[in-house]
Amino acid sequence: MQRRVGGNAAVLAFLLASWSAMAAAQPNVDGVVDGVYGAPVVTDGAGEAGIDPVMDLRQLYLWHDATHLYVAFTVAADITGKAGPPGGTCGDGTCNLDETHGGCPGDCPAACGDGTCSAGETPSSCSADCGNLWGQYMLYIDTTNDGQGATSDAWNRNVTVADPHKPEYSLNSWHDQRPFNSDRFELWAWNGSWAQQGGNGVVAAAVGHDGSVSVVELQLALAQIGDPSEAWIEVYSTSHSPSTPNNAQDTLNDPEDWNASDWTTTATLSVSTHVVFATTPDAGVDGPLPDSGPPPDSGTADSGGTADSGGTTDSGGTTDSGGVADSGGVADSGGTADSGSATDHGAGDGPAGDAAADGGRSDRQDEGCACGAGGGDGATVQLSLAMMLLALAVRRRRTS
Repeated sequence: MQRRVGGNAAVLAFLLASWSAMAAAQPNVDGVVDGVYGAPVVTDGAGEAGIDPVMDLRQLYLWHDATHLYVAFTVAADITGKAGPPGGTCGDGTCNLDETHGGCPGDCPAACGDGTCSAGETPSSCSADCGNLWGQYMLYIDTTNDGQGATSDAWNRNVTVADPHKPEYSLNSWHDQRPFNSDRFELWAWNGSWAQQGGNGVVAAAVGHDGSVSVVELQLALAQIGDPSEAWIEVYSTSHSPSTPNNAQDTLNDPEDWNASDWTTTATLSVSTHVVFATTPDAGVDGPLPDSGPPPDSGTADSGGTADSGGTTDSGGTTDSGGVADSGGVADSGGTADSGSATDHGAGDGPAGDAAADGGRSDRQDEGCACGAGGGDGATVQLSLAMMLLALAVRRRRTS
């Protein structure tokens, strides 16, 4: 009896260790590119978006398990909310990088000038803290491998997609509000026209800076995009202009497909970076993605029966991000960011909101950000299996 219970205890210890290792192997969504991502699936040339470093995308990293896609991409500028333009004169109404509340209270409210883009601060109200936060970054997702997807952009940007990878989904983020988290995303789905989804599927999101580039990182629940077996994706950078829809400035795609020379020429994207979602996460972008691999073998119980586990989790829920400030449009080819005075981050600039935007409505306070909270992964399954084997060991001990 002692030997049998000890054997089950050994199996349980192995499973708990496997669960811990698997949990640790998954990316930690904190704005740092963890080693588990492996090499970038796309590397873009430096300085290609010659207008501004805020638009200059560098690398794309992907990782997935059975229920979530992890995305991390890098930006040449510091977009963490701790940088802004120097210059200016005290009394000009703008709190610049070299001004503080103590030195120029008329330009810098109490929190403005402390080096952090705090809640309530925007590039317009406090460029000293939020000067680089006018960028917007979009993730196009094609799940059907055909030309039946979107024929326009969800936020009315001057962007189109060539066949055969027109997107069914667009996951759009804005950075002119802090803190940056899962509330700063909107998920739009195409079904003949764009419609914002009730949950954005973003379980977690963060932005960080490693001293050379910024990292935007997110975890997306696959259930929110229909649990596809594969997908084709692309990231592009843009900004909001109250008068003229801006195009895509730079992209992360395999193969490279677009770099802007101005803000007006229509950007034609390919959305051709291929991701394969397997039951066990062994397939990725035209080959294996770095991941935890299949769950380790739990071993065989003493009676000869093999334990099994199952179950799936789901994500959902919606929250509202509240008022969204304008990320600012860049109006010329020289790279000067115009933070603007509108309080629209651009979510209403798609087909439904076009008329209002063109009519000069620039004071919308709440575009509504729907945010999902997501569920399980391989680690959860491992823990469930461990608990089942523990129950089995206890039952055998009682009947022995």
